[in-house]
Amino acid sequence: MVLLPHKNKHGLKFIKFIAAEQEFNTATYGIKGNIDGTLIMRDMNGVDLSTALEIKTGKHHSVSYRG
Repeated sequence: MVLLPHKNKHGLKFIKFIAAEQEFNTATYGIKGNIDGTLIMRDMNGVDLSTALEIKTGKHHSVSYRG
């Protein structure tokens, strides 16, 4: 998949793939799980931002999966 800055309304450009299947856990919000991918994106102002990528297939119907 290619994310082109001129073809998306947020002007984001994919820069780098950091990691896959990172474990995530926060006691503050009571959330835990695995992040499918961690990416570096560049915004319209040239600022690099890290973001999580979640891929959902729609095959699981449990409440925890949907959350």
